[in-house]
Amino acid sequence: MMDHTDHQHHDHCHAPARKDWLYLISLVIIAITYGLHLAKIDGGIPWVQTFQHKTFELMNDMWWGIAISILAVGVLSKIPRELVMTYFGSKSRM
Repeated sequence: MMDHTDHQHHDHCHAPARKDWLYLISLVIIAITYGLHLAKIDGGIPWVQTFQHKTFELMNDMWWGIAISILAVGVLSKIPRELVMTYFGSKSRM
């Protein structure tokens, strides 16, 4: 019987990770929009002004939630998976 420690991983064993295009495109649009708002570049187009201002407001309101989420994931990565799954995986805790 083969032990998992003897198992060798090769590059051809796993499919390459796919890029999340929706995430990447959204990130680029939000970053550019936020930067243009800070630089006060809107081209005089009313809907662009509104989009830039609302993106700026939304990101300023959400930054603390994103920071807390990053910290929570970091803490969860230090806790053994079995312990996390026993707490979050059972329906009786909901």
